[in-house]
Parts: sequence; structure tokens; C-alpha cells
Amino acid sequence: MHFWWFWVRKMVSRVVFPVPVVLELIVLSFVLQHFKRTRRAGRIVLWVAVALLVLLSLPICSNWAFARLERQCAPLTEARISDLVREVAAEPVNIAVAGSGYFLREGLAAADGVVPDADLVHGLNEPFLLRLQEAGRIASLVQRHGGRCRLLVASFSTASTEERQRALAAYFSVFGIAPEDVVLIDGAYNSKKEVERFGEYGRRFVMVSSAAHMPRLMGFARRRGLDAIAAPAGYRCRPGNAVSSVDFIPSAEGLYNVRILTYELLGRLER
Repeated sequence: MHFWWFWVRKMVSRVVFPVPVVLELIVLSFVLQHFKRTRRAGRIVLWVAVALLVLLSLPICSNWAFARLERQCAPLTEARISDLVREVAAEPVNIAVAGSGYFLREGLAAADGVVPDADLVHGLNEPFLLRLQEAGRIASLVQRHGGRCRLLVASFSTASTEERQRALAAYFSVFGIAPEDVVLIDGAYNSKKEVERFGEYGRRFVMVSSAAHMPRLMGFARRRGLDAIAAPAGYRCRPGNAVSSVDFIPSAEGLYNVRILTYELLGRLER
């Protein structure tokens, strides 16, 4: 049931993203204008579509909404990490990373057909890399303060488990993390499943994801009685209330931000 809801939400979200909604309104306006009795309504719908496109593409609008979402969880500081190391004592600090896409790139195989571990990192996409970078920073600080850590990294992909495990081990080796301390959480196809799988390794853990995604993950953790510590990464809005003149110029970035916001709002429907 949950797996089907995951794909239903994926398909519905594609329909209600900004650009599809505007295109749907434009098509509707053309249909209405085809008939004499609804021609005036068709013109109104067309103007609504144009106005909606302009409004949603204004960065000032999406930045305001993004700021409200991203400010719900503060960045994880070194002082908090130091306190956490003392609190867990001899136990390892679990650092859980919400997953993103992984695709094995073409042209990486050596003469024997085997892709070197270091080259497998090219399959990690940008959002995933931002999260992994923050997880690596936290792991380095844990070790600096005398603690041990375990990386729990969720990944749902068509690539083999072995390839993803090797890619993650190669990436975290730069931060001095041993391969055996990197655990691939496979098969968690949505955020709720990821949080449930993270909880299997202990009630308390540091959770890393994009800043906009973090409030939803923390909500899942609280409802399951887990003591998750937020570590947001990949902020999209500027700090404070800084506003630039370009924020009032429609752009594709504004539409992309609204797309992310729409997906997060739909994700909150899942309990």
C-alpha cells in the first residue's frame, strides 16, 4: 500500500508542479475559447495562467516561502557535536543521510570492465553530494573530538548495491572514514521508510538532508519517538531578509524553487 502511494504521489506531484499547472490552464483556455458561449471564460483563464506563471517565477515569492521552511532547523555546530560525543560516551555517533539519486555513468570502466571505486563517485547527483559533504564534515568533527561514528546512508536506485556501497566508501574515505563504518540503507523508497530504517540502528542519531526537506524528516522522527538531531545542508535562500533587485525579475530558478516547495507540501500528507 505504501509503495503504491509513493508512486501515486510521484505522478500527482508532476501534474501540480508550476509549469504543468500553467500549461493545463492554457490548454483549458483554448478549449473554452473554441466554443462561443465560453469564449470569455477562456480568455479569463488564459490571463490567470499568465499571471500565475509570472507570480510563481518571481524569486521574491519562492525565497520567502523557502526561508520559512529552512529556518525551522538550525545548522549543526561544532559545539553541539562536541556535546553529543560526550553524551554517547563509548557508543558510535550514528549519522544518517537521507538518500537521493545514483546513476552509474558510462565510460568509467577500466580495460577489465571494472569501474574503479574512486570513479563510482561520479554517479552521485548534486543534492546527494551536498548531504554527503555535510555528513563528512560532521564525521570529521566527531573524530576530532575523540568519538567514533557510523554513517547510515539511504539510497534507492536501479544501480547495484555493491556499486553504491563502493561509491559511498570511496567518497567518505576522503574524510578518514573506514569502509566498514559506512552502512548502505537499501530499499527505503521514501522519506518515512528512511527514518524507520535509521531508527533500527538506535533511537538517537544525527539526520542529514537538505534544509527544505529537514522539517518533514524531523516530523516523521518525532511521530516515531526517535531522538533525531537535525543537520540541514544545501540551503537555497539567503540568510536574513536580504532582498535584491533581481528577486523581482521572473526566472526559471523561481519556478524550480516552487517545484521543490510543492513536493515538500505533498510529502507532508504522508504520515
